[in-house]
Amino acid sequence: MRHIKFHWPLLIGAPLLLAFLVIATLLTSARYEQNRQLWLDQLNQTPGLGATWFTYDGGLFRQRSELHLNLVDPALFLNSMGLSTQAELGNELAQIGPVELYLQVDTLLLPGYASSEAHLIEDRGSLASKQETGELQVGDLELQWQLASWSRKINIQVTSGRWAFQSAQGRIALDPATITLSGDPDSNLVIHWQLDGINLSTAKRTLGLRGLTGQVGLQPTHDYWLIPKLKLQLKEGSYHEESASPVELSGAMLTGAVIENKNGLLTQVDMQWQGRLAYLGFNLPAQRHELEDLTLGVKLGGIDQQGYKALVWSAATDFNDKKGWLDALNRVTRSGFHLQMTPSQLQLHQGVLRAEGEITSRPFDMAQLQGITSLRSLLQGNIAIHADPQVAEQLSPSSEQLTSLQQAGYIKLAKNGKLQSQLRMVNGKLSANGYKLPW
Repeated sequence: MRHIKFHWPLLIGAPLLLAFLVIATLLTSARYEQNRQLWLDQLNQTPGLGATWFTYDGGLFRQRSELHLNLVDPALFLNSMGLSTQAELGNELAQIGPVELYLQVDTLLLPGYASSEAHLIEDRGSLASKQETGELQVGDLELQWQLASWSRKINIQVTSGRWAFQSAQGRIALDPATITLSGDPDSNLVIHWQLDGINLSTAKRTLGLRGLTGQVGLQPTHDYWLIPKLKLQLKEGSYHEESASPVELSGAMLTGAVIENKNGLLTQVDMQWQGRLAYLGFNLPAQRHELEDLTLGVKLGGIDQQGYKALVWSAATDFNDKKGWLDALNRVTRSGFHLQMTPSQLQLHQGVLRAEGEITSRPFDMAQLQGITSLRSLLQGNIAIHADPQVAEQLSPSSEQLTSLQQAGYIKLAKNGKLQSQLRMVNGKLSANGYKLPW
């Protein structure tokens, strides 16, 4: 009797805890199925796309299911996403026809937590037929995602093996890649990706890129427009064209940010970009050129937010929509802009070339422009250029032209032995070191 009295909390608490875990798991399963059905409804409402879900092995803590995606009309699907296609691309997409994909989904259900893994089934649907004809070489493809009831944070990871596509136009080979999406949709999202390499080849051209990594951070603004923060890196790349010398580069990096800036009642954005290239080698008819340690930096401020959105949308939808581009540019130029060139540097074996400065514009309408002359009249600028004499000789068309520029005063020799020039633009008039340029 004393032994039972001592353990009675455990005898009562254990069944209660077990019941709580079972109920919580059932609630998690119900919410998971509800979210899944909403997701399927959204897919089936997308033009050109269909989706079905079949669960054939269900349990309390584990489920095994199959997802069937049917891309009935690729061109219509891209149009529904706002990515309009050109006539030639639309015809090519139409020739592809329906694309069927099958994925096996395994889900682990715990109280308040669901974790899923999806594997691409390679021997069914369009993938199987494309492999039989030799148009496609399929690598592994795996998706993983986790959802927690106590948080809105999401975590999605896509891992891919090596894929290759063969068509009449050429061949595309994608090396193993990993993409992750994490964060809270209400505050910030971060996308990371790593692609070992990509190779595009046609009968006359070949482009190869190795070691592509990147990160983009997305932040919603007051009207839920996502402003990116971007970082791209490329280990090495090469471009070969028939009857031409190859172009090679390595150590490329690009960082940037688009930040919302409140200016009174107006909402503007400030953009800043910084790029670096460790090596670039190419041939001109006369000789081989090799650039080392090239850095470029640009800041663009005071851009109308709606104009910025319109420009991005025009770039993502239709490059040939001239009216769309002009309307978007007008929204930007009507507020003017401020372009600042942060210290940018080019290093060669012969020395260094360095430039920095800024250019501003008055507000104007694109319809008011009457050629390059009227555009120059709206600009104000000040740019300082410094270069080692050997670099200036390397980059100038001839030593005689470089000497004539020095004699005219456009270029002068500083006390530190470098050549320098101070470029100024006022109301369309350009000068170098105070001497008017014939431009």
